[in-house]
Amino acid sequence: MNMHKSGLGMLRCALRSTLLWKCDISTMKLVPLCYKVKSLASTQPRSDKSKALASKSIRYYCHSASDAAKESTAATATTEVPQNEAENNPLLVYLAQCKSPMEVLDELNRYPISVNEIAKIFYKMWQFTKEMPFEQRQREFKLINEHPEFSALCERLTIEAGALENKFLVRTLRVTVNLAVSHDSRVVQTLLRIAQEHLNQFDLDSLCILSRTLHEMKSSNAQPLREAIRLLLLDHIPETSNVKTLTILMKAVGKDSPLELKKQLASKVFSLSSEFTSADHFYVFSGLANIDLNHTPLLDTCSKKLAENLHDYSFTQLLTVLRCCHEGKYRNHTLFSSISKHMADTIDTWRDQQVLKILQPFEKLNFRPVELLDVLAERIIQDPENLPINDLLIALRLFSMANHDLKDIKTECTVNLAVSHDSRVVQTLLRVAQEHLNQFDLKSLRILYGTLHEMKSSNAQPLREAIRLLLLDRFPETSNVATLTTLMYAVGEDSPLELKKQLASKVFSLSSEFTSADHFHIFTGLANIGLNHTPLLDTCSKKLAENLHDYSFTKLLKVLKCCHEVKYRNYTLFSSISKHMADTIDTWRDQQVLKILQPFEKLNFRPVELLDVLAEKIIQDPENLPINDLLIALRLFSMANHDLKDIKTECTVNLAVSHDSRVVQTLLRVAQEHLNQFDLKSLRILYGTLHEMKSSNAQPLREAIRLLLLDRFPETSNVPTLTTLMHAVGEDSPLELKKQLASKVFSLSSEFTSADHFYIFSGLANIGLKHTPLLDTCSKKLAENLHDYSFTQLLTVLKCCHEVKYRNHTLFSSISKHMADTIDTWRDQQVPEILQAFEELNFRPVELLDVLAERIIQDPENLPINKLLIALRGFSMANHDLKDIKTE
Repeated sequence: MNMHKSGLGMLRCALRSTLLWKCDISTMKLVPLCYKVKSLASTQPRSDKSKALASKSIRYYCHSASDAAKESTAATATTEVPQNEAENNPLLVYLAQCKSPMEVLDELNRYPISVNEIAKIFYKMWQFTKEMPFEQRQREFKLINEHPEFSALCERLTIEAGALENKFLVRTLRVTVNLAVSHDSRVVQTLLRIAQEHLNQFDLDSLCILSRTLHEMKSSNAQPLREAIRLLLLDHIPETSNVKTLTILMKAVGKDSPLELKKQLASKVFSLSSEFTSADHFYVFSGLANIDLNHTPLLDTCSKKLAENLHDYSFTQLLTVLRCCHEGKYRNHTLFSSISKHMADTIDTWRDQQVLKILQPFEKLNFRPVELLDVLAERIIQDPENLPINDLLIALRLFSMANHDLKDIKTECTVNLAVSHDSRVVQTLLRVAQEHLNQFDLKSLRILYGTLHEMKSSNAQPLREAIRLLLLDRFPETSNVATLTTLMYAVGEDSPLELKKQLASKVFSLSSEFTSADHFHIFTGLANIGLNHTPLLDTCSKKLAENLHDYSFTKLLKVLKCCHEVKYRNYTLFSSISKHMADTIDTWRDQQVLKILQPFEKLNFRPVELLDVLAEKIIQDPENLPINDLLIALRLFSMANHDLKDIKTECTVNLAVSHDSRVVQTLLRVAQEHLNQFDLKSLRILYGTLHEMKSSNAQPLREAIRLLLLDRFPETSNVPTLTTLMHAVGEDSPLELKKQLASKVFSLSSEFTSADHFYIFSGLANIGLKHTPLLDTCSKKLAENLHDYSFTQLLTVLKCCHEVKYRNHTLFSSISKHMADTIDTWRDQQVPEILQAFEELNFRPVELLDVLAERIIQDPENLPINKLLIALRGFSMANHDLKDIKTE
């Protein structure tokens, strides 16, 4: 039996007979034993063999001279320790001389290392990597984690973590996570466990560091520790009277902390406002943005001081302040205009890129920084070639969005896209863009195309066409998913079907390379080109359903909207989103849940789990919903005829069944109580919902709404409100009321918009009234602007004409000619539908019949049987053949 003279000898023996863990618990590899022994016995005199091993330097890569110089500067500039300590400690002297993470690890075994100094070694490596580009940083992390000495340090930490001082414990955990060590590795889990044991001994700084670390971790057992820290931080708030510490606390607790804690923190900071320094005013903005709280009195106080002392703040700080205002939905005209004026006055000290960067949050804040736009426009007009292509695109978008020209002083919040974008600066930027078009990469072309798509300038269309041709030329050489989805955005819905299919097929061929972001962008890309490519959507749906936690609410909502747009159904995806939203309902606002239920309704899908949990919340506290949301909830539940645990087939939307469920009746009761507070729009929505309901108590509520609408009618002088009234009062209202409504609308004909012309047709059809002067006025405008209306709207107009027995030859022939000219943009199924409406009106659409006849003769097999029968009847009824031009 072997005897060991010391505990160290026993440990060496144990290490020789045991597999040594290499950081990640899922990857067990043997690492060279000499590293382990040397690390653990670093305080002992080394043997000759150990010295020989230590002298062998393992290099994983080399640096260029410029990189080495840069890193050398960074190394000398960043040090955590006092100068006298560094001079007395050979390890710290060595770390100060290192120029890369690998250099730190290669020679580390020559120095004695205490367990508390491991954090300093890790921090030094992280300092080198944090300034690297993303891809280089990921490669560096891989090299670090594969290095034997790093494995030895992690193993030593696992064994000796209990001996770490508290301040070193949290810092070691943070830098270990920063160095991309797996969150489920033995070393990280050991540090977490010891942190949990020592939690009550941590000071405020340590709790903040630990909270920030846990916030970035995906480990399953991080959540309970986060909750424990949050309770401890609550205890610390009353005794804290330092503004900077409180703003650090804000960063630590994060956006998902309880509202009560956020308000406590903000109130405490506000109580110390008389002691604020210049730095504090800035930290308050970033602190409140970190907890997603708009505390207006506190922000107003800081805004006033910031506006008075802008010269005290750097460009980065001013940019951060504006971004925080956007995140916290805070607007302060004095602050914004002061920053704009300050940047304009000192523009010679800023680079063009900086000015463009600060204009972007102004755009998101819907604020028009006139002074800054003026001076930037002058610089661009004088020397437009000076801007790099990317910055030129940003400038073009910003100026076109603000529709700004020199001294064109509009109200500061104007963002008017309907006005022609013929300002000097926009035209200058367009000219330069056109000259350099062949130098643009695909991403730049997509940005430029998107900007031009929103512009009304006369010379934007030729540039759009030039970009489209360039994109088509570059398409075959593209084999990157992100670039191809960008191409989908650029080519748009009106591109040829063959090109759409080519794009989708190419993306599908790269499905093995898809990332989480790609799955989302493919949905939006296919929606942009209006294509249902089922194999590609099925692939993305499967991955989306498996990783729903990776996507925000906005992205999930967008995915469902895209499914509706391209007429794509996937039960697994829809039920997964429903279950995910139901399981995490406490993290969503009621408005968000209602918003995601609406695309489910359009998709004819019944999200049982989500409806159940929402019904429970509404029944418990129905007064909590604002009136608008209450109406949306009432309509959604009545359409789905849903009650708690009422498990029907997931696609059932049965309006014939009585709507007596608990949640619908609760919503009806609350609506009845608040009826007098409803505006006209809300009354119309409620009336429309009740009109479709079979519930026994819906009829009295309908009558009450009708009386309210009659009372409010005389005071109404708004066209959309009056057309809404037509929808509400219905066909069985008194003839006198119908005529009054129509006459009032006609008196406002000078104010009609494109949308109004359509709604007047449907409104008059709803009340069953033919008011010829009003219909003639709307027909004339409709015939002149048919491109503004969708197929569905044009079909509805023809149906309304039939319902009210109104005939207008100019309107009908204009629709016929418009459909014939644009027939390639319609599906074959759509044309028979509109022919049917013309047949009911006893009108013969010669142009449309001609082009449809040509298409059918060329490819008669393309029409479905039911549509073929409609077409056959249409042609036989009209007795029509090609160029057989009879009187209509």
